[in-house]
Amino acid sequence: MTNQDILEVENKNTIKYKVLNENFIEKLLFLGGIAYLFLLIANILLASFFGYNILNNYISELGYSRIIPFPFLNDGITIFCGLIMFFSHFYYVHQLKIQYHLSRWSIVPMTLGFLSGIIGALGYFFLGIFSLDRAGPSELYHGISMGFSFSGFLTSIAFYSLIFVLTRNCRLKKVGLYGLTFPFICLIVYSLTNYPLAEWILLFSIIGFFLAFIYIIRYKIRD
Repeated sequence: MTNQDILEVENKNTIKYKVLNENFIEKLLFLGGIAYLFLLIANILLASFFGYNILNNYISELGYSRIIPFPFLNDGITIFCGLIMFFSHFYYVHQLKIQYHLSRWSIVPMTLGFLSGIIGALGYFFLGIFSLDRAGPSELYHGISMGFSFSGFLTSIAFYSLIFVLTRNCRLKKVGLYGLTFPFICLIVYSLTNYPLAEWILLFSIIGFFLAFIYIIRYKIRD
C-alpha cells in the first residue's frame, strides 16, 4: 500500500469525512425533508376533522389551541424542520464547493445564501416555540420568528438560484430558474391578497426548492 493509499484510508476515517461525505448524511437530510412534508400533510388532514381548512386558515393556526386541540403536534413538526434545514445548509455549501469549480464571484452569493438560510432555519425553529399560543405581547415573538423564517429562506433561495443559473455546466439550472421565479411570484400574490391558501402555496414552493436541490445533488449529479 502506497503512502497515498494510506492517506486516503486515514482521510475516510476522519470525522469530517464521515459527517460531510458519507451517503448516510445525504439520505438523512433528504429523508428528513420528506418526513417533514409527510408529517405536515398528515397534520393538515388530521386538523381538518376539527374544522381546519387551508382555504380559510393560515399556517400558524395549526399551532393554535383555540382552533386545533393538539397544537403541540405542529410545534414539534416545525421545530424538527428547523433543525433539518439548519444542518442542510452546511451540506449544501459543502456540496457546491466539491461538485463545481465555482468562480470567485460565487463565494459572496454562496456565503449570503448560507447565512440567510441559517437565519430562515432558526426563524422556523422558533416558530415552533413561539406559536400563536406563545406569541408574546401583540404576537411580537411569533411575528419576528415568521419574518426571519420567510425572509431568510427566500433570500437564501435567491442567492443559491443565482449561482445555479450562472455557473457553467451546472445540473441545477432548472432548480435555479424555478427558485428565481415561482417562490417570488407566490410571495407577490400572498402580499397582495393575504389569503391563507396563498401563504400555503408560498410555503410549499420553498419546500419544493430545497427538496429538489438535495435530490439532484444526491441522485442526479453522481449518475
